[in-house]
Amino acid sequence: MDVQGWDRGPRVGGRQVAVVRLTAAPYLERTSQAPDRDYKAEGLLWMEEKGIKVRGMEPREFWEQWKAADELVYVVRFQLMKALVPVEAYLLSIR
Repeated sequence: MDVQGWDRGPRVGGRQVAVVRLTAAPYLERTSQAPDRDYKAEGLLWMEEKGIKVRGMEPREFWEQWKAADELVYVVRFQLMKALVPVEAYLLSIR
């Protein structure tokens, strides 16, 4: 199923940034149980290579703190079908 990807809800000024295809049904997972491959899937390896910080932290530090928080979150696995905004332009717009 293809769905719209938004940077935040449209009611609060969000904009559509992509079209994605869900590859699995959403499910709940504890952050402490996130597999190591999700570091790359979340874009953190790319951010690390580009020297981009997350909330003022290096991506690896952010990842470790996020996992240590042991929160229950929804996981939505997807494949990017079409980017509507270049990643670099999007990141510059939210800094």
